[in-house]
Amino acid sequence: MSDVRENYVYKTVTSVMNLVPLAIAVGIPYLLVGLLWAVNHDDHLAALDGGDKLFSWLGEVVAWPILIFWDVSLR
Repeated sequence: MSDVRENYVYKTVTSVMNLVPLAIAVGIPYLLVGLLWAVNHDDHLAALDGGDKLFSWLGEVVAWPILIFWDVSLR
C-alpha cells in the first residue's frame, strides 16, 4: 500500500512541476501586455493617490483583456 501512495505522490508532484514552465510561458507575456496596457492607459490615475492609485494600476495590469473589450474604468 505504501508503494501505491508513494507512486501517487510522485506522479502528483511531477505533474505540478510540469505546470511551472506552462505558467511561465503564459504568465510572462500576459504580464508584459498588461504592463504595456497600464502604461499607455493611465489618464485616470492623475485623480487618484496612494493606495487607490497603486491598486487601480495593478488592476489594469491584471484585467487588461476585459479593458480591451469593455469600456470599464478602474477608479
